[in-house]
Amino acid sequence: MVKVLVRGSLEDDREYTTLCGKCKSVLSYKYSDLSCAMDRNETVYHFVCPVCSSKVWVSSQALR
Repeated sequence: MVKVLVRGSLEDDREYTTLCGKCKSVLSYKYSDLSCAMDRNETVYHFVCPVCSSKVWVSSQALR
């Protein structure tokens, strides 16, 4: 029988927080909320701010 000693979390379940650069709202998001894009050989992610509708960019390093 397998026992769970310390429960981890899946990448999609983790919550992150960031600040919208336009309206300065503090936002909480999950990995599954992000859209992916390439920028200068780096993968970057973004989502739309629900307050001001601007794109909020998230670097791949922020998701570690």
